Amino acid sequence: MHSYFNTDIDIIIQDLETFLSTLSLDKDWWKYKKIEEDLKGPLNPSPALDQFFFNEKIWLSFKDFFKYYLTKNETLLQIMCKNKNMRWEEFLINLEARIYRTHFGIYTEYNFFFMCQKIFGPESVKRNINYDLKGVDFSVYHNNIYNIHIFVDTPIAYFYREKKKTFKNSNQLTGIHIDLPYDKDNKGFIHTCKMLPNGFVVATETYIKYLKSEMEKNNIKNNNIISIDKTGFVYDSDIQNKNKTDISIFKPVIQEEIVEEWMTY
Repeated sequence: MHSYFNTDIDIIIQDLETFLSTLSLDKDWWKYKKIEEDLKGPLNPSPALDQFFFNEKIWLSFKDFFKYYLTKNETLLQIMCKNKNMRWEEFLINLEARIYRTHFGIYTEYNFFFMCQKIFGPESVKRNINYDLKGVDFSVYHNNIYNIHIFVDTPIAYFYREKKKTFKNSNQLTGIHIDLPYDKDNKGFIHTCKMLPNGFVVATETYIKYLKSEMEKNNIKNNNIISIDKTGFVYDSDIQNKNKTDISIFKPVIQEEIVEEWMTY
């Protein structure tokens, strides 16, 4: 657990990277996927993480947050376990894996949020829990309203982003919606992120400056970013006569990518 009270954006970013580098990443949690439905109402972990992180200024490790989550929601979770006809031990390990993936995915979003505040200015980048509940990570105000959805740049991740637009109405906020990909292996045109010693990836200043420049060139339209490659963003106009919900259109599906996509699903 880490508390912060600094308001200097550069120091916040530096302190957050230091904190994120202390977290333990465990790929074994990505194997347990028997609880993949939306966790709604009080079982949604996002409002609690948001409350701790932004309101109480407390950054929780996964272990600390899961202990809090389990204690707070034990009665509802026992009902859920019974409804799914699972043994408590089996339910618990799958729940812990689900919350783990959500926890680390949200911390990735928070890091991108602060980096965007650095590049666009704190007053131009806003977020609140209502945005999150509508599927938007944060909004950038730069000659227009841009609603940002962070996702790891893999075919399966893009596929699920498209599904969420259809079934969860994740594009209902006013403005231009951007599926902003990050390439954890840095195979693209620029380094979208850098890897901390423990394997956690964080946004680079260079990448967010590139995003800003594409906005200013008026290249970014609603939902028109598909991926990123050696030339920069891959826009839907670059894909001729293809169905962009086909997960094979811009990269081969690699098993490791399918596993690691769950970080941001």
